[in-house]
Amino acid sequence: MVLSLSSGESASAPSSGYKNGDELTKAKALYVDHGYTYWEMGLGKATVYTDQENKISLMFWSQEDETISGIWLSGE
Repeated sequence: MVLSLSSGESASAPSSGYKNGDELTKAKALYVDHGYTYWEMGLGKATVYTDQENKISLMFWSQEDETISGIWLSGE
């Protein structure tokens, strides 16, 4: 079973406390170099952190100003 949760415009946030509008550097400080980034046309930059052992991915979407515009959590 695959589980996916996206914050979009809602007030949802992971237990880490991050929410839309937070500085992306806040998330980078916690997860350090355990992730990767890529650009998705129309959505902005995705910064992805993956927990291989638990098969969970946490993705932060951001725009040019480096603030979080969306949060996506997925797992198996």
